[in-house]
Amino acid sequence: MKTDPRRDWRSYLCAPQGHHDDRVDDLAASVGFTKILMWQGSFEDATLVPQQALLAAARTALLPGSIVLGHGNHPTVTHLFGQLQELITQRRLDPVTVDELLGTSRC
Repeated sequence: MKTDPRRDWRSYLCAPQGHHDDRVDDLAASVGFTKILMWQGSFEDATLVPQQALLAAARTALLPGSIVLGHGNHPTVTHLFGQLQELITQRRLDPVTVDELLGTSRC
């Protein structure tokens, strides 16, 4: 039985640093990553960054309609949840999952 790509957790690939081409897209699709998902902004926290740098990046990235990439692999962001939530609230943003954004379901 064929898997419905709307329900497959592998449907979306976040291209490393946004780099991909037809060869990468074809290879990714061959193992189930059928859509390349790009982002418009980032917390710029792929490496350990100071809190003020992450907050500055968040202020730039958190805009209506933007897909924002943040990493949870460094502790900096965990100390800023309250301030990030405050920024989201002030800007009247409504965070959603990728599935909610695209009208898909992988559950």
